[in-house]
Amino acid sequence: MTVAHPYDPALAARVCAGLAEGLPLARVCRKRGLPALAVVLGWLQSEAEFRQQYQLARSVQLDALAEDMVEIADAAQGLDNAGVAAAKLRVEVRKWRAAQLAQPLPSDGEPATPSWPLLDEQQLDTLRRELAEQV
Repeated sequence: MTVAHPYDPALAARVCAGLAEGLPLARVCRKRGLPALAVVLGWLQSEAEFRQQYQLARSVQLDALAEDMVEIADAAQGLDNAGVAAAKLRVEVRKWRAAQLAQPLPSDGEPATPSWPLLDEQQLDTLRRELAEQV
């Protein structure tokens, strides 16, 4: 159970700084001295100032991802097939992440819904089996 944590602008700024550096929100929230993920998600719903800072940090992340994709593609020149495939995968992962970050946050009072399809238990079991076979 997460204990309620009052909004703290200094902590909020540290969370946004971590995001702007390119870290995922869950990893930022695991850093010592920062609030839990559930607390930050609560701030996103209740604190308009934090929501604006958070959106700016996500925008910075998007720019960094775009720059990374160009650098990865440029560096792939002259690589063998395996190297090109690895570079392509790195670019694809960043494109997927950028698409997530580009989605607008829900506005006040609007429920948050995931941008990805939810899997039922049978689909999860199938996915687990497939992953276990690959290991």
